Amino acid sequence: SQDDLKENVAQQKSTESDNDDTSSNIERTEEVPPDSIREVLDDVEAQIEKVRESVIRLSGERDTLIELLDSIGGSLNTTSLSDLHKEEAMLEVDRLKCRVGEVVCQLSIRRMPCQVEALKGVEEEMARLVDTVERDVSGEVGEQMCAGFLAACGGEVVGARQSCQKFEKMVLGCAVEDQKLIRRRLVELMAQIKEIRKAGKVMDEDIEKNKELATNGKDEKQISVAQ
Repeated sequence: SQDDLKENVAQQKSTESDNDDTSSNIERTEEVPPDSIREVLDDVEAQIEKVRESVIRLSGERDTLIELLDSIGGSLNTTSLSDLHKEEAMLEVDRLKCRVGEVVCQLSIRRMPCQVEALKGVEEEMARLVDTVERDVSGEVGEQMCAGFLAACGGEVVGARQSCQKFEKMVLGCAVEDQKLIRRRLVELMAQIKEIRKAGKVMDEDIEKNKELATNGKDEKQISVAQ
């Protein structure tokens, strides 16, 4: 009948329209070039690397601050401060260590068993360096030791410095990200050692001036009495 014919024609047009829409969707999907997706993924990867580097930098700064506070606390007994001032300074060091200890910067680094062992050896040497800095009143031995470690990491140091081959071998056995962190810690520690030595020289000069003033005062009193 005529009504049936009209219905069949309408269904056919509807089917053709659906097929056209499907084809259009497929074409729109295929319009996205693979290079664009690759560029987006590359950009995301670059941002991830920046975040990882920031975490490593912050973690290194945190560890360096802890090492500096340990060094200051260990060297208090060698200063000319009074017992009261030493106690006050130690309380302040402990307070600051608690503050920095609350900062957590953690980055998961994939390491092979041999890299884990190499990092363990590096940490032992770093602890020995910090202990040397704390015990060395002049700071000269600690600075030379730190310079040797820094040279082993390929860092620039003033003057000719022979790198520590044992330390260099351990560093090369670490993961690349660990190597960057180790070098950054040594650079920051070297700067702090120089600051401590500079402060120590200023303190020694002040002590010598005070002694000289005290001696001159005694001499003047003796001359006055003799007259």
